[in-house]
Amino acid sequence: MFRYFSILIILFLSFEGCSTQQVGRVTLKGIKPSYAFVADSIPEKPDYKDVDYWYLYQYSEEHEVDVFFIHPTMYLSDQNWNQPLDDSLVTAKTFRKSIKSQALLFDSLANVFAPRYRHATFYSFFDPDNNGIQALDVAYEDIKEAFTVYMTEVNNDRPLIIAGHSQGSFLGIRLLKDKEIQDLIGDKLIVAYLIGWPVLESDSKEMPYSFCQTADQIDCICSWNSQKAHATVTSRSFGKGENRYSTNPLSWTMDSEYYDNSYNKGAMLLKGDSLIYRANYIGARNYKGILAIDRPKSKKELGIRRFSRNYHVYDIAFFYRNIQENAKRRKEVFLK
Repeated sequence: MFRYFSILIILFLSFEGCSTQQVGRVTLKGIKPSYAFVADSIPEKPDYKDVDYWYLYQYSEEHEVDVFFIHPTMYLSDQNWNQPLDDSLVTAKTFRKSIKSQALLFDSLANVFAPRYRHATFYSFFDPDNNGIQALDVAYEDIKEAFTVYMTEVNNDRPLIIAGHSQGSFLGIRLLKDKEIQDLIGDKLIVAYLIGWPVLESDSKEMPYSFCQTADQIDCICSWNSQKAHATVTSRSFGKGENRYSTNPLSWTMDSEYYDNSYNKGAMLLKGDSLIYRANYIGARNYKGILAIDRPKSKKELGIRRFSRNYHVYDIAFFYRNIQENAKRRKEVFLK
């Protein structure tokens, strides 16, 4: 896990104008909680029967399917190992940077449910001791509880899509490996979009779901991690020594063919509080378990001030319309 996130911190620093050498000296030191994980420090547990503990709790008779969305890491604090849910600043940032720009891409085709959860602070992925693992266990406890409440009290046998990004996908993978959750899902899974975290061969052995090979396959998983084309060094960070699966969202295949930007239905870039549409934005191909993408047309527009080989935060944004159209297609196949 540490190996994977060593590339993400470099990405984070590229936005802040810092050098790679400053990683341990500045950024990690600044976000490391000052105490070891202890039970007394865990924030108050959410009650998922209360809609206030959901970012999105949508239901309309117009939609025949649901989406359960798990947001990525937005908590970079040294004050706690898990986000307290009364932290209004993090809650507002999560809504603007993830719920609005990621989860809501599905709301034209499904009811969307997105829980607020005590997600682990960013440093958890670097912690050499057991603190980060315990923080992620707390996060998973919330996601499992939210999903259980949703399935038993809200879903009402509707087909569903599970989607997440980064920490959300890390927890989504764990969710799909959980036998109790597998029983709850049954035969209702349309597709799982577990983006921004590698799905390894060892993960797949614990799941009853295959990896999507075509654009209309159902009951399967799609995943990718976006990096600059030919980023051979950083590609080794993704599950070294194991086969890791990668979907190309321009073709919805796992082959290594290059698909140019004509296959890109459109990116949706967050600028301030607005989403800016960019047609035919970027080309990509699968390369050694990563999604190797072309150089973005405008790094200035993305807010990147220094060279970066990793585009993790744009895993969904660069392929927004492709994901949207693909979810609709798989939904239609499932409902036939």
